[in-house]
Amino acid sequence: IEEDPASLVHEGGMAEAKTCLIDYSRSGCPLVEIVTETDLKTPEEARQFLDQLLAVLNYLDVFVIGKDIIKVDSNISIEGHERVEVKNITGFKAVEKALAFEIVRQQAAIAKGQKIVRVTMAFDQESQTTKLLRVKESEEDYGYIFEPDLTMVAIGNKEIEKTKNSLPELPHSRSARFVKQYGLADDLADEVAGHEESLALLDWWGGQLDAMYAGQARHPVFVALDETVRAFEVAPDGQRLLLLVSTEADRAPPINKR
Repeated sequence: IEEDPASLVHEGGMAEAKTCLIDYSRSGCPLVEIVTETDLKTPEEARQFLDQLLAVLNYLDVFVIGKDIIKVDSNISIEGHERVEVKNITGFKAVEKALAFEIVRQQAAIAKGQKIVRVTMAFDQESQTTKLLRVKESEEDYGYIFEPDLTMVAIGNKEIEKTKNSLPELPHSRSARFVKQYGLADDLADEVAGHEESLALLDWWGGQLDAMYAGQARHPVFVALDETVRAFEVAPDGQRLLLLVSTEADRAPPINKR
């Protein structure tokens, strides 16, 4: 947990800029840094993790899409070699592309007998490649300054478990339930589970339809919905998905349509 001191502006791109400007308009904005363990094995897994993280933060109302900002710095290494950090990545798909290229670059270097050193690379959006930004210094060279008025906060296991138990059903759990309970395709279940507006409607219709189609592998309404969604681009805010759910639900046999 920290505060944003400022943002660095590299005119012409981080790798090409000859000067660096400092923008203090963000000074004082609260920051929360989330650091993963080395659990992610592929660039695709990294993108999927970020998608799920964003869904959880948005679902818990601690992050507002379009207002708040998520920035991603990626670290990657070939097993047995030094890690490399990649910056200047905008967008989750760009994270996957940047890491995929960096894997190829490091593998090619190792094949030539070159040593992978600890450096920071910048991802170039236009060329979809990484370029050397700076040689990594030691931890001491970063010049971290500790604030003596801020004491360390230790969160115990009891507090962690209490918080976990207070959380609502999260998107990934709800998605798995939709696949099992309603027979939705995995990608459609993920899309619906990420939007609070769609959840209540889907669960309400699901309860009504359970009694009508008991014993069937998939509700006909959701089969039709599945086919319809694939024919349209689902809007990020879930409104179009809501409309599609309502439209397909109207084709169901007459029941209470409050």
